[in-house]
Amino acid sequence: MKKPTIVLTGPTASGKTSLSLDLAKEYGGEIICADSMTVYKSMDIGTDKPSCHSELDSESRQKDLASGSGSGMTVEGIPHHMIDILNPDEEFNVAIFKKLAEEKAREIHARGNIPFLVGGSTMYIDALIYNYDIPHAKPNDVLRKKLEKKSNEELFSQLIELDPDAQVAVDKNNKRRLIRALEVCLQTGEPFTKQKKKQEV
Repeated sequence: MKKPTIVLTGPTASGKTSLSLDLAKEYGGEIICADSMTVYKSMDIGTDKPSCHSELDSESRQKDLASGSGSGMTVEGIPHHMIDILNPDEEFNVAIFKKLAEEKAREIHARGNIPFLVGGSTMYIDALIYNYDIPHAKPNDVLRKKLEKKSNEELFSQLIELDPDAQVAVDKNNKRRLIRALEVCLQTGEPFTKQKKKQEV
């Protein structure tokens, strides 16, 4: 029997944090934050980021952050992972999230605990739960600078020309996501939404 992972998802400020803490305390859980913004340091406003503190000394904390794991952070005694692991200008996407979250889930299971995947980024959650095979298109700074000059409307229009299914899969108000989706399309020559292939789970 496969080891369990519990998923709690919903919009910001819907009570996920409180419920996840109660359940993690009851069932021996550790929380993996599935959010595209709480991974970034200093981006606390509007993200409903749990108020965390480190139980590690500063040297251990720096090693932890350098590893990209985000462990050593606790809320009410419950370990939290994938919080404050990057600076706002550092690259983060669903492929990176999936790799790091899989590593954390394995570590949590090895400790005899249950991973609780908690957050509002459904694309990130789906990638892990449905084991998407996601080709990793490397960041292209030259292309990104060109795309950055365009409005959200222009980016969205260009994206749905290349990938009509992106009309419902990508938030047209999220410029970061629009640019990343276009970057993947333009570099791979394939629609962004077609590159999420489910594997055996």
